[in-house]
Amino acid sequence: MNSKKSLFLICKKIKNMIKKLRLKNFLSYKDVTIDFKDFNVIIGANASGKTNLTKALLVLRDLIIGGHQSLEDFDGFMESVFNKNSNEEETLIIEIELTTNFDIDLTNGGKILAEEHHYTIEMSFGKGIVKENYWIKLKGNPKPFKILVRDEKTAKYTHEYNPEFNKCLALEIDTKSFELLRFQPMAGKALSGFLPLLQKAYCEFFFTYSLVSNQLIRPFFSRNQKMLAPNGQNLSGVLQFYKEHNPVVLDSINEVLRRNIPHFEFVDTKALGISKNYYFTVRETDGKDYVLNELSEGTDLFVGLVTAMVTSQYLELDKGQKGILIIEEPEKNLHPQLMEEIVALAKSLTDKFQVIITTHSTDLVAHLAVEDIILLDKNKAGTRLQRIKKTEELERYLEEFSLDQIWLNNDLGGGTING
Repeated sequence: MNSKKSLFLICKKIKNMIKKLRLKNFLSYKDVTIDFKDFNVIIGANASGKTNLTKALLVLRDLIIGGHQSLEDFDGFMESVFNKNSNEEETLIIEIELTTNFDIDLTNGGKILAEEHHYTIEMSFGKGIVKENYWIKLKGNPKPFKILVRDEKTAKYTHEYNPEFNKCLALEIDTKSFELLRFQPMAGKALSGFLPLLQKAYCEFFFTYSLVSNQLIRPFFSRNQKMLAPNGQNLSGVLQFYKEHNPVVLDSINEVLRRNIPHFEFVDTKALGISKNYYFTVRETDGKDYVLNELSEGTDLFVGLVTAMVTSQYLELDKGQKGILIIEEPEKNLHPQLMEEIVALAKSLTDKFQVIITTHSTDLVAHLAVEDIILLDKNKAGTRLQRIKKTEELERYLEEFSLDQIWLNNDLGGGTING
């Protein structure tokens, strides 16, 4: 592998979001492309593919960050995500387009301005990665600035910026090293100053939540827990961290909880004996503290959801940078009246995060705008999806019915279909 010293890059004014995602032969998706906005709610019937869509985003993150070490590991991964109705001779493709606002200062004093990332990975049983392409669009130049081009035998990558685009891919992974990287994406990222840009743009602030009530109430050791774990198991640790280091965050959490939970005073943490394991308590207006199994599952889940979203508001991102925040079925065990608060909180995050929510709750849909919705349905071929648009027909419906009523009546689609 070429050992030339990597060009050092300084990235600032980063503003990125997923613009478009294509999936081919991924779980229930045969071949689909979907556009994303700042705020996205994925709706559809049970088993229509909502979780599969968010799982694709998570799988892509894990691929970019890591990869697999052997053919056995790789084929096991393929088996877990490959479309069951497709021929195994076909390939699995994930393609993503990110809008960006990159100012990249070069060490030679120059500067390039990146507006888009385009990344495609194609994988096959028994072979590993068979194609991989990564390029960015630079402001003022219609030609792609190619950073990585890879097939089954070679991988060429960009080490230094060259204004002559046909000279960008100047370095190539040697045969011996390439064989070791058959199952690992982003070949050459240890040597290139450009390849890690995708990881920063897509992976650095990527959070996904599918909260579980019996995990939320677990005592947790107090560490540097600024953000909730995907299942919420460190909730007590997060609350304790902000209690000690930034009480304003805990005050904000309590403010939201107070206006939504009857007789609520505040949430607090207490230590188990002399250990640093903490559990959370809820003080009610009767002056009593309620702990663990004394609280309803709905209360536990709502405390977890509010904590996840409020702490996101206080997270320090680079100037202009956006993260990705995914919340799976936030309506679980919650009173329908809480859906309005959840939607409002989630939309308040869109300055810092691109928000993606999955749901089949009509109560949550009632508080959405038409343009928020990505609608899924399923037929024998697999999952189909579309972003809802305000047509004249839909506007006539909205004069008489609410959005949730229209969806429930299957006038938007999103039910079980045979077509």
